[in-house]
Amino acid sequence: MSSFTVEASDIEGILPGKKDDGIVLFKSGKAIRYGIDGKPIWSYPLKDDEGKIYSLVYR
Repeated sequence: MSSFTVEASDIEGILPGKKDDGIVLFKSGKAIRYGIDGKPIWSYPLKDDEGKIYSLVYR
């Protein structure tokens, strides 16, 4: 299994995924879904250029 490294101070929260994945929420306003191999599956901005915060709905 591969791994990835981020600074703990950059992480806002971690959400469980559907199966063997997880979503990491960053204080910078980005959500990244990682697979079990540690590779990013997708990335989603949670803030626009003006700082407006979007919600993340993951089904």
